[in-house]
Amino acid sequence: MPFCHRWRLFSAVFRGTNIFRNLFQSEIGSISSDIKILQDKSLDMGLKLKNRNVWFLLGKFCILEDSAVILILMEAVMVVKERHPVLFIVVYLFIS
Repeated sequence: MPFCHRWRLFSAVFRGTNIFRNLFQSEIGSISSDIKILQDKSLDMGLKLKNRNVWFLLGKFCILEDSAVILILMEAVMVVKERHPVLFIVVYLFIS
């Protein structure tokens, strides 16, 4: 096979692999953005679950109408949950 035919064949194969590589990189980018979206949704759902647990605990103690007091109590419950998880579980089980 003459050199020019081999060169054309090599060029065609090389172009094909470049096209495949570009498509693959595009798919990887798409998958990466999908993973980022799922991570953001997961974090959001985790926060909503924490807030739901806090609201449940607050509802066991009293009915509050002042939103500032509710926010302060929510923050206090979250601090106790993070710093003293055993105490949080004991209190949770006690009021459940």
